[in-house]
This record gives sequence, structure tokens and C-alpha cells, in this order.
Amino acid sequence: MPYLLHQLLETSTKRYPEQEVVIYKNNAITYRQLDILSNQLAWVLKDTGIGKGDRVGICLKKSIEEIVAIYS
Repeated sequence: MPYLLHQLLETSTKRYPEQEVVIYKNNAITYRQLDILSNQLAWVLKDTGIGKGDRVGICLKKSIEEIVAIYS
């Protein structure tokens, strides 16, 4: 059964909310934090008029924020 990326994040967040999922240099975030941040960014994008199926380019250096943007 195929899953969308955000569905996998939601499932993992329910199972392992406090487990670190992204670690970069001296920073880390948990599944819960990744879920919250990616949802916040998704709502910002929606509020600016970006809708389902629209494409959004991501141009970030390797970082935790890059992963948040990918999951949004």
C-alpha cells in the first residue's frame, strides 16, 4: 500500500513523538517538532495562495529547515 511522505511522518509522530528524527551538526528535532514545523510552513504557503498540486521550489543549504520544507 503506497503512502505519501506526510502520512509516514504522521504515523511516525504518533509512534515515536519524542525520538530525534533529524540531526544536523549540533542541532536535532523530534518527530513531533518536525510535524509541527512542517504543518506551520504548509499553512503559511496555503495562506499565500499556494494550493494542492502546486509546485514550490526549495533552495536551501543542507539544514534542518530544508527537511521541514520537504515535508511541508
